[in-house]
Amino acid sequence: MKKIISLIIPILVSSACFAQDTYGIIRDGVSWSENEYTGSARTIGMGNAVTATGGDIGTIQFNPAGSAVATYSQVSFTPGASVSITKTQGDSKDYMQNEVKRTTGRFIFPNGGFTLKFDTGNSSGLKRFTMGFTASVTNDFNCGIYGSGTNDKSSYASFLADCTNSLDDKSREPEKLEKYEAGDDICSLAYNARVTDRMLDVGGNYYIGTTDNISGMGDIYMGGRVEQGTRHQISGNKMDYVINFGVDISDILYLGANLGITSLIYDRQDAVSEVATDSDLFQTGFKDFTYNYSYRARGNGVYGKFGAIVTPIAGLRIGAAIQTPTSIRITEWFQHSMTHHYGNSLQSAVSPASNWTYRLVTPMLFNVGIAYTFRDIAVISVDYERMNYELMRFKATNFTDSNFFDRTNTDIRGQYAPGATNRIRAGLEVKPIPEFAIRAGYNYAKNLDLKTNVFSLGLGYISSGSFFCDIAAKLTVQPDRVNKVYGDMEMYDDTSGSTVTIPGPVTISGRKLLNIVGTLGWRF
Repeated sequence: MKKIISLIIPILVSSACFAQDTYGIIRDGVSWSENEYTGSARTIGMGNAVTATGGDIGTIQFNPAGSAVATYSQVSFTPGASVSITKTQGDSKDYMQNEVKRTTGRFIFPNGGFTLKFDTGNSSGLKRFTMGFTASVTNDFNCGIYGSGTNDKSSYASFLADCTNSLDDKSREPEKLEKYEAGDDICSLAYNARVTDRMLDVGGNYYIGTTDNISGMGDIYMGGRVEQGTRHQISGNKMDYVINFGVDISDILYLGANLGITSLIYDRQDAVSEVATDSDLFQTGFKDFTYNYSYRARGNGVYGKFGAIVTPIAGLRIGAAIQTPTSIRITEWFQHSMTHHYGNSLQSAVSPASNWTYRLVTPMLFNVGIAYTFRDIAVISVDYERMNYELMRFKATNFTDSNFFDRTNTDIRGQYAPGATNRIRAGLEVKPIPEFAIRAGYNYAKNLDLKTNVFSLGLGYISSGSFFCDIAAKLTVQPDRVNKVYGDMEMYDDTSGSTVTIPGPVTISGRKLLNIVGTLGWRF
């Protein structure tokens, strides 16, 4: 059983709600900063370990000097499909017990572009220069996560009541909640949908959830068992449009530069639902309620990237590239809604639509690579890439308070330090005959204790004329994602005479992303 704890609960819940918001924007910033390259079918087949190889249009995103390696002009485009496979289950037998698998797929166009070669006629020194344009997917957000199970320990409705109780005295007045003027919009939403209501027989403005019952002694307890469900659906991508320039100096040193324009499209739909297994057990006649959160973000940014490839001896190539921070101007739109069915009543509420704009400054990125060619038979290559997310920053744009993100930026370096991602990529290409290539690749990325593994295979064909085509498949095995559906609640137990913590439901989701692409191209 639970009794209202007028001081302890508000402080704890308020801190938890603020911490989740801070962590959420940092998590989004990391997601929008990182590069999970798709590339062309050839680069994918070689595990995107192409910093030192060059030649293919798909290599330009990794090293701008890659365009200068080719002794020809070329054009190619790469259509494909993206399939996200998730498996979700709670971390306790008390909630989200069901194992839920979900597969979502969509068509993608991860890479395309052209390069034009211009010979100078010199036999040494500046032999040629190239100009080109590419469009490449640098992150695929396609994902669907669903969880379900039963719970008789806690409910989201009860947690919303505690969050309302955590507001200051003025903000939790009924008149304020009805007008969506409280400090937390979701508290107003819950009150207007009657998911939470004021306890009239208690001094002050204290609230109770629709799934809570009240005993004759004034104790609050969970009325009965509820079936809980969660949905987390994401779509969109990050696309980089690159204007490239490269030079070939004596077929020994290749230099290149990119002017990159980043375009971000990110859509998310979150939902939490609760359904009574027996509505007669609830004093409110609670039957069900659903909370929905719609969010979308659009952003555009600019960056520069500079690279070099050197061939110190025949067959050996060494490459390196560095990318400047990207300043992305992001506009967000979001809205909450809630529907509540209790007794013979149906109550709904929709929050006002909100939007705001700010800037995300991503960290600098650098990568190095080495490749060796065994005559015209095989190529082996290895890359290393690093991005330190603790250098990521948020900046206010349309706020009068220029220090709005000071605490968030401090948390990036401290309490919620996201760390740095270190990536190792390895690739192999073998040509049993000049016209046919077999490719394989592997990626390993580590950020803090989170590890991502990527496996790829590919085939390629080049005609005696100008046409070439490639096909590749890439499987990304991401680390488990832990999602707290709602926070812990402090409860007073009459038997022990002390407070106990009832943990909020936690789901653990494993995700695999399968990309299958094909490239068609011509050299001239």
